[in-house]
Amino acid sequence: MWRGRLRVIERGSDLPTECLLNLEDKDSGELFAQAPYKPSKQNPNGGCEAVLDSSRYFVLTVVDGTNRAYIGMGFPERSEAFDFNVALQGQSRPQLYHLSLSLWY
Repeated sequence: MWRGRLRVIERGSDLPTECLLNLEDKDSGELFAQAPYKPSKQNPNGGCEAVLDSSRYFVLTVVDGTNRAYIGMGFPERSEAFDFNVALQGQSRPQLYHLSLSLWY
């Protein structure tokens, strides 16, 4: 099991902005994986989908060139998962969020 930091990063001043979900080492800050978050009518989850039976667990679609991987991630507390949801829903204005998480893959 990998443990680290999740950063929700929104870049750009023109709408729609680019939103990235960075999974980083909690000590060094080294990038472990990156998932673009791009909700659309065809893909309303945008690369991050909540699991059906829990409010604390999600599945990220990590993209590296033409390769895709699906990584399950969970938050120790519901309040942290709620903060993550708020960060994704509020991505229309520039912001940076730091959250702690654990991943199972």
